[in-house]
Amino acid sequence: LGECEDVDECQQAQQSSDGLVAVWRLAADGTDYSGYEQHMVDSVLDFRRADGGAPFLDGYAVFNSEGHDYAKVVDFNPRMNPSGEFSVEFWWKPIGPRVSFMTVLSLAYLGDEDAFLLTDGFNSLNCLPNVFLGAESDCSFGRCGVYTGPKTDTCAVDKTWHHVAFSKTANPNPVRKFYYDGQLIQTWSDGADELFIRGGTLVLGQDQDGVGGGSSPSRAFRGYLTEVRWWSVSRTQAQIQG
Repeated sequence: LGECEDVDECQQAQQSSDGLVAVWRLAADGTDYSGYEQHMVDSVLDFRRADGGAPFLDGYAVFNSEGHDYAKVVDFNPRMNPSGEFSVEFWWKPIGPRVSFMTVLSLAYLGDEDAFLLTDGFNSLNCLPNVFLGAESDCSFGRCGVYTGPKTDTCAVDKTWHHVAFSKTANPNPVRKFYYDGQLIQTWSDGADELFIRGGTLVLGQDQDGVGGGSSPSRAFRGYLTEVRWWSVSRTQAQIQG
């Protein structure tokens, strides 16, 4: 670690070149492969080796149909720089059955349980994933603002592997982009977001109505998930496709 005075300073310097904060491959456990040791604890998830249809070499985590599975990091450190940039990427295969929307990822803080929430396409205008950034700034594909869409599920679970990526550029006028299988699907901007700080709880597979808890099985992810990555930079389409 050279001549850095503390571990956090050294780690920040090490990751500054590419902005990679965490890598959870979920091939056999919740190990973080970024070097920052933000390992996940889970609900005794089932892990499987990659099958012939999977676009990656390792395995994946199975979030079962009962809606109680999760993996989480307490005291998550997003290592966000002052500009507020970040990106999230993962591979998923939704299986269902869907009861309500299925939560893939949620980040919660005391007083802000929806700091960052990424769900499947339930109630979506075009059946693609939704993202919510803070209770006062709900955004998803094709719209921003408080959700007023239909209350019935019209989106099928296709049971196919897809790559999902979300990126946000710097404040005070950030641009948010959503990519599906490497293709830019939606771009929007509606003002600056809060800066994520250390101390929140990051959960895969469940929403949070209280920090680290209050989850509802009806809103749990049911399917396969792997190669979840968090970055402290806004990734470009070329980087995402690479």
